[in-house]
Amino acid sequence: MNFVDKKIISNFLYNTAYQLLVIILPIITTPFLARVLGVQAIGTNSYIQTISSFFVIFGILGINLYGSKEIASVRDDKENLSATFYTMYVIQVIAHILILILYFYLFVINTNDYNDLFFIQSIFILGSIFDVSWFMKGVEDFKRLTIRNFIIKMISIICIFTFIRSSEDLWIYILINALSTILGNIVMWRYIFEYVEFKGFSFVNFRYHLKNILLLFLPVLFYQIYTAGDRIILEKISGTKELGYYDQATKLIRISLTVVTSLNVVMLPRISNMYTKAKQRDIQGAIHQIITVTLLIGCFITALIAGASPSIVPWFFGLDYLEVIPLLMIMSLIIIINPVGSILTLQLGLASNNNKAFIIPYIIGAIVSLSSNFFLIPKFGALGASISIVLTELIVLIIRMFFATSKVQLKVVFNQTYKYLLSGVITCGVVFFLGEIINTDYIIINFFQGIIGILSYGFLLLLFKEKLLKSIINQVLKISNQSK
Repeated sequence: MNFVDKKIISNFLYNTAYQLLVIILPIITTPFLARVLGVQAIGTNSYIQTISSFFVIFGILGINLYGSKEIASVRDDKENLSATFYTMYVIQVIAHILILILYFYLFVINTNDYNDLFFIQSIFILGSIFDVSWFMKGVEDFKRLTIRNFIIKMISIICIFTFIRSSEDLWIYILINALSTILGNIVMWRYIFEYVEFKGFSFVNFRYHLKNILLLFLPVLFYQIYTAGDRIILEKISGTKELGYYDQATKLIRISLTVVTSLNVVMLPRISNMYTKAKQRDIQGAIHQIITVTLLIGCFITALIAGASPSIVPWFFGLDYLEVIPLLMIMSLIIIINPVGSILTLQLGLASNNNKAFIIPYIIGAIVSLSSNFFLIPKFGALGASISIVLTELIVLIIRMFFATSKVQLKVVFNQTYKYLLSGVITCGVVFFLGEIINTDYIIINFFQGIIGILSYGFLLLLFKEKLLKSIINQVLKISNQSK
């Protein structure tokens, strides 16, 4: 298999841009919002978003994952593609109508501290009805997704800096996010009819897809429990201020994860197509290379964030958020653990229709997360939630590796892992020490930490005779020589 073909590279670049743009708004606006809204309002917003995200999960069911895979497998047959799309979209609409009714009853009609904010947030759930990004990913049209997100997010950024002036404007911030979601999703519909045509509705296909979607809904729900349930527990036990600190730490982690996991998202439709054509040897090679690239990038980013967090937090969030530093140092380990686990689940479980390997890790993850959070949060607050999520991700990874042993030779895949881990640990120490001895502006400290971190990590990998890095350097030199 020619792993590095133009289509994959193009989709990888577009998907990286797509994933970054999905969170570009908080990246650009976080320093501003952290200071203007304050930690209390940040925590309140996180709580409301978490609640609404659970309802969106019930609305979208397992369509985001299952839909992308199914669309990829029939994308060369327009009639089958059209029937598959419309059947799954009908399921999506029905589910959203039901959960919207329940949402209004529980959080808008019934009295609570945030009735008005929950009402505004309902626009976000309504916008999810029109979400067809799973279809665009299935047909590998990442370019249009990227352009859509760029335009919508730029409009959102302008609105935020124009209208947000104090913590009293939290409702405006929630409204801006909700409207950008619904507008962005509606815009994508203009492209749908280039791929599909309506020829009626099949109840047989409806039952078939509904069954498979519900099977994938369980792991998605359990995943939501162990990645977002901690926020609800933290707010109820420790309050919105602790949740505000925790939310800020997770924002930087999500930004980093986007870069590391982008290749994985791009390769899911391609590997699904390989399973359809029984290209087992190509699958093994692709997964091996994806994991290798993921570890190389993940260990480096983890080292930088963990080592530089004492100087990142003060200038990025402000001096009122110093409690975020230890949270960030602990949670940086997720950048290594989560992407590798996602590869084993998505590429070996979902792409190959091995539902057992896909579902069980999420179920166990939800159980571990809930139990550890109820134990750690009352004692340590946000720090306890940080420890819990890392512990949960590690246990989930171990379970995924167990299921992967029958599909891929893990000893071969992970035989070079020690090089990345050891290089990352040493680089982290170098970056942290540099931050301690340099006494200047925090941004300047981060600049030097980044440069020295790159040099340190690269030198150590070359010392270990790491083949992938050498290959990348040779390709860069080759392109450089050709351009002269």
